Order: sequence, then structure tokens, then C-alpha cells
Amino acid sequence: MAESNSSQSLKQQSKHQILLLVLCGLPASGKTTLANRLLGVLSTSNVSLSTLVVTYDSVLDPEVEEQMISDMKQHGLESETSSWKAFRKGLVDCVDTLISNLAADGGFTVDRDDFDNSYCQKLVEKLSGIDFRDKDVVIIIDDNMYYRSMRYEYFKLARKHCVCFCEVHVKCTVDESLSRNSQRDAPVPADVICKMAEKFEPPDGESNHWENFSLVIDSLSTDQNLISVINLIEEALQKPVKTPDAESIAREAEISRKATTLNVFHQCDIHLRGLISERVGRMKKLGRSKRELADAAKCLNSARQELLQKIHVGEVSIPGHVIEEFVNAPNSEDPCSLRLFIEHVFNDYQF
Repeated sequence: MAESNSSQSLKQQSKHQILLLVLCGLPASGKTTLANRLLGVLSTSNVSLSTLVVTYDSVLDPEVEEQMISDMKQHGLESETSSWKAFRKGLVDCVDTLISNLAADGGFTVDRDDFDNSYCQKLVEKLSGIDFRDKDVVIIIDDNMYYRSMRYEYFKLARKHCVCFCEVHVKCTVDESLSRNSQRDAPVPADVICKMAEKFEPPDGESNHWENFSLVIDSLSTDQNLISVINLIEEALQKPVKTPDAESIAREAEISRKATTLNVFHQCDIHLRGLISERVGRMKKLGRSKRELADAAKCLNSARQELLQKIHVGEVSIPGHVIEEFVNAPNSEDPCSLRLFIEHVFNDYQF
């Protein structure tokens, strides 16, 4: 069988490794189908490899998942109050603990005390039947992962533990996702899928070096797709992520700081332009003349430029917690602290 032959070459690894394979794609794109096929092929045809699938949906109780979907509809995909965010963080922490156990001297042992939430306890139960001794381990993360930042959390785990990392984007159209999703017992709301599709950030190895080991496949679970993924696993297992040296860390931190500063500054400008538009709009509704509206717009834009300059040179300082929230949730649909801060400063500005 072609898939069996492809997985045989994985046996040639001389040093035992751990690989984090992150699947991403719209709901019902075929991620779980792919994960289960990989589990079956790799577990039965490769005695030197153990595979564990972490499917987000499978570790959630149905009533909890229903509440989370309701919360997501009410507050938005990436709301600060969203229980999905807390759930994702808890599962990342769980995988972190799992890798620590796998990488420990003397082999893997399951210690329930290390896993401090109910859904991670479910994951621990799945480990009891898996033999991890003297084997490479592939941990498949199966979720939508529509923001790059979600996948980056797992790359950071790979870097922290010096293990391997790769990504597979299971691609399908919105119409295909909606059609398949509608046939599920507990479908994701259609509007959530549409918003997810709009915000989806596919892997981009050219722009992000950490996404070098990434692959895009169509949603049809063909043998050729499976072979391509196995080849990616084989390649990624040979190149664990290296922990950067102090100089690289400092350089990356400086690049990140400059990018954050630029993004925050740009977002401040967007918020200010929006505030000006709202204020001129209110004046228009009050029946102000075109001359008055033009004069007001000119005055407000002048104030916008002055305020941006003061932010740039540090005369107006944006609080640290405001910047931190923006960095952690740049795509939040709720009114963010940065907008509220800018609105407060602009309203108090002397024209």
C-alpha cells in the first residue's frame, strides 16, 4: 500500500524526537478525518513511532461546547471574555506538560496531578494505551487555528522544548464548509464560519520563517494528500526547532517591539480618523453648513496630526496594559482599551 511504504522511511530516524503537527482549516474541512487516517497509518505501519491526536472538540463536554459557541456568537470570535480563549490556553498548557513528561529522562509516565483541568484529564486517559518508550512521538493538534497567533503558541512550545514542528492547512471553500457543517449533530453557527473564513490567516513560510515546514492540501482525503503529509512529517522530524541564543532573542525582541510600536501607532490613527468621521457626522445631522463641516474637519484633522506626533515622541504615553491587550487580541471585535484610551484623550484635547 502506498501510504504504508511512505511511512516506512520514518523508521530510519536514529534519534528519538517529538513533533508537533498543527492542523488548521475551516470547520468541517476534513482536519479530523486526516488526523484519524494519519493515526491509523502511522500507528500500524511504523513500530518506531507513536501518534497522539489532540482534537479540541473531543475533550469538550457537549454542554460546555454549546455554551462556548453561544459565548462566541455573543462576544465575537476573539473577545477578551470569550471562554474559547481560556480553553485554548489551558490546552496549550496541557500539551506543554505532556512534552515535558515525554522529554524527561527515563521515559514517559502519566501523572494526573500535572494536568489541572477536566479536558486535560480526558487527554491523559487517551495516553494510557500508547507506548511511548524509545519512540519518536507525533502529537497532532486538530483545531481550526484560523489566526496565525494561535499556531504560534505551539511553535513556541516546540522552541521551548527543542522539539520539531510543522503545519498542515486543510483547505476548503466556505460553501463546502457550510454544507458539511450543516450535516453535523452539533453544527457551528454559519455566521461564525463566515467570519472565521474572512479572518483566516493561512501558513506563510516565505514571510514567517517559523512556518517553513507547512503544507496546504485540499479537503478531499486522498492517498496522495496522506503521502504528502507523511513526507512533511519525515522532513520535520529531522530538524527540531533550536532554542535561539541571547543575541537572536534580543534581535527578535527588538524587531517585535518596533513592529508593535508601528502597529499601535497605525491603529491609533485609524481610531482617530473614525472619531473625526463620527463627530463630523453628528454635526451634519444637526444641520451645520458645508463651510462649518469643512472647517471642523480641518481643525479635527490638525488635532489628529498633533496628537499622533505627541504619541510618537512620547509626550502622550499609552498605558502598558492597553498595549498588552492590543498585542494579545489585535483582532478583537469588542471596543478595545486602545480605542477607549484614544477617544478619552481626543475628547479632552484642546482645539
